[in-house]
Amino acid sequence: MEEFLRLYPVEWIVFDWFVYGNLQSNNLPVQPAWFAKAPFREIIGRDVPDEAAKIMPEESLKYKREVLARQFYRIREVVHRGNRETKIYFNVPYRKPAEELWVNHPMLNESDMLLAESSDTVVPWLLSIRKPQQRVMTTIVGRQDGVSDPNTWKKWFNAGCDFFGYAWGTPPDFRPHSDYAAAVDVVRKAYREMP
Repeated sequence: MEEFLRLYPVEWIVFDWFVYGNLQSNNLPVQPAWFAKAPFREIIGRDVPDEAAKIMPEESLKYKREVLARQFYRIREVVHRGNRETKIYFNVPYRKPAEELWVNHPMLNESDMLLAESSDTVVPWLLSIRKPQQRVMTTIVGRQDGVSDPNTWKKWFNAGCDFFGYAWGTPPDFRPHSDYAAAVDVVRKAYREMP
């Protein structure tokens, strides 16, 4: 990452699927593993048990939050060593507003942008908690399991959001899949209308 950013000093970079274990990381208990032994003892103050069921939910939450915070700080440090001007953001699978794992988390408080993959409940929450220097981005095209309606662009644009979408390029020329033609037309028209 550091070498890439020295060679190609991009303005923004996204780290996709920033999770602990899986996309349902709020509900995933910490699993005993060799790589969890040292950090678990350091963070929780006892040896990691031999079974996940022996890890208390509050211990699991504390451990995951700290591990994710350490990863966030390490990523940011490496990015800024490569190019101090590069802004970072993370695709966190927020399922609902104010999930325990993320409330007041450094990743949420200190990322340059907050990203929600199209959710009428999560995006307003992110807009309500963002810091003055943070941007908020939402998906308006292509999300299969959530609100993803390109016709909502004006609502999110007026709220100050940035957009992205999935149009699944198809061979041989990698143009958007025909299933997305109408949505891409809406977005094309929206960009012409934006001031």
